[in-house]
Amino acid sequence: MTPGCVRTARPSSAHAAALAAHVGEAHPVIADWVRVAAAGEPLPAITMPDIDRINAERAVANAECSKDQALAQLRTNGVAAAAMLRTLQDEDLERTTPFALFGGSEVSVRMLIERVLIGNVESHLPSLQTAAPA
Repeated sequence: MTPGCVRTARPSSAHAAALAAHVGEAHPVIADWVRVAAAGEPLPAITMPDIDRINAERAVANAECSKDQALAQLRTNGVAAAAMLRTLQDEDLERTTPFALFGGSEVSVRMLIERVLIGNVESHLPSLQTAAPA
């Protein structure tokens, strides 16, 4: 979609399945960033243009994803991400590391969880809700 363009049509169920698959695929990637940061290891040198490129590639790959496949992926990867989060200690949440995705700024593990892991789901939820049958 072109920047500034507003989607007015209800997203199709195929679009919703592809979007849900995108969210499900992102869970293990983002959960791994959280795990890496909590361990005090460096995060990948990934930027927003990298994310945009990867998302475009995955959108094509997920175009034929069924609702059942997307839901299974969300459940499986969501459970795994939640299990990883439960291993964190309070002190892990405050650990910081630079992250290229945030312009090289220091980010805390808590910020990665709230703004990236949860934020990714929240950012796509309105489109998924719009596509859901009434």
